[in-house]
Amino acid sequence: MHGVDVSRNAETANFTRIQECGGSFVYIRLSYGNDTWAEDRWRPLWLRAAYDVTGGDARDGSLVRGGYHVLAFSTKTQQAAKERTSEWMAGAGAEAQGQAREYVGRLADVLKSGHDRSMLPVALVIDGAEMPDIGTARELYRHGACAWFAEVQKLLPYRMAHVVLRARTSLLLDLHMVDLACEKVAPIRFWLTHYTGDGGEPRESSASLYQECAEARRCLFHKYTARGRLTLAGGKEYVGLVRFLGGHEQFKAALIDVRR
Repeated sequence: MHGVDVSRNAETANFTRIQECGGSFVYIRLSYGNDTWAEDRWRPLWLRAAYDVTGGDARDGSLVRGGYHVLAFSTKTQQAAKERTSEWMAGAGAEAQGQAREYVGRLADVLKSGHDRSMLPVALVIDGAEMPDIGTARELYRHGACAWFAEVQKLLPYRMAHVVLRARTSLLLDLHMVDLACEKVAPIRFWLTHYTGDGGEPRESSASLYQECAEARRCLFHKYTARGRLTLAGGKEYVGLVRFLGGHEQFKAALIDVRR
């Protein structure tokens, strides 16, 4: 099963074409770090993913939608973590919780339209763009991810079979996130970003994490390119292309029922 990942950088995503080409789902970036304006196209993207495909009742035959957040820390929090100040862990946790509340608020906003019967698992992205030294980053992101997931799960009134953490395979290894488990949080599954030249599964020697993770069913999604030409902009914009690592029944079992 295939789908796409979109953000303000792909606001002309052609959802009708995506479905015609076999797409079943779309992950939409709802928020980014502490900056509420870093992602300002979340609402129209979510609604277009519903209405463009059906032209009518968005609950019938439309793409399954879901939202993700990119965890990014302020310079102040990064510096406090690097210097190991007495308050760094509390500060990082509070910052992650604040980002979680923004994410939940935006998710509630799009879900109140009533067009979604189910949605993709809650997803958190770590891209490491502002990553400090690796030792600090390991502590910072492991602690921050758990704080974010816990806050989201506390605030959302839905049963979750699991939550999803997305990162490059190399970054997951560098940050020691492969074994991450958080108290009072549903089991963590992974969405690996690992680009391949032909759109297939990674086969090089560095792809062992992907293969082991997929076989153990700890990985749910694989983003294999960021340059899918499924937009209305004629190649000026791109969407991420994503595969679900399982069959239809496994896909349905992974979804969150939002009617309850």
